[in-house]
Amino acid sequence: MWQPGNYSGKYHGRVNLRTALAYSYNAAAVRLLQKTGVKSVMAFAEKAGITSAMPADLSLALGAGDVSLLEITAAYNVFAGNGTSSPPVFIDKIVMTDGEVRRFSDGRPRRKIMSLKELHQMQSMLAEVIHRGTGRKVRSVPGVRGGKTGTSNDYRDAWFIGYDGKLTSGVWLGNDHNRSLGHGESGGTAAAPVWRDFMLSLKQNN
Repeated sequence: MWQPGNYSGKYHGRVNLRTALAYSYNAAAVRLLQKTGVKSVMAFAEKAGITSAMPADLSLALGAGDVSLLEITAAYNVFAGNGTSSPPVFIDKIVMTDGEVRRFSDGRPRRKIMSLKELHQMQSMLAEVIHRGTGRKVRSVPGVRGGKTGTSNDYRDAWFIGYDGKLTSGVWLGNDHNRSLGHGESGGTAAAPVWRDFMLSLKQNN
């Protein structure tokens, strides 16, 4: 029998979604997926840009599928922006020898996949993650608006996706051979500080 547990090893009883997301309560995520339905969540993930195979069961709530950093960062851009999805591009612009700028990001098709109410709710909850939840280590980044941590079983993967008013960026830490990073090396303790330092360096240089 599959019995998902929380990162802390404790069961926190009845909690609201804001608290569950802020502290990454796995049990609450699984219960939510039970109510919303696996198929509907998979459909939304695909609209947000996830193309990797996803498990069609409740383990989906805990990120059991292997997703690239590019995919998950692009998906979070839906929450950072205006609730629309668009495929990422690797070339933003080309500057010609005469100074003419040819942009590839302008005019890209964007697909609205969230209502304004849903978007504001998600943005509010993702802000809670950095204000009092597992992403607290990035609070010192000026203008940071939201983010989310992630940690896989046995501390094999640690990631953090976050955004400010202009940029959505992601950090993943892990070993090529899927070995553990070490006890306690979670998204909040390992990946979030890297994201923080990266964003601070960007702001200092601009």
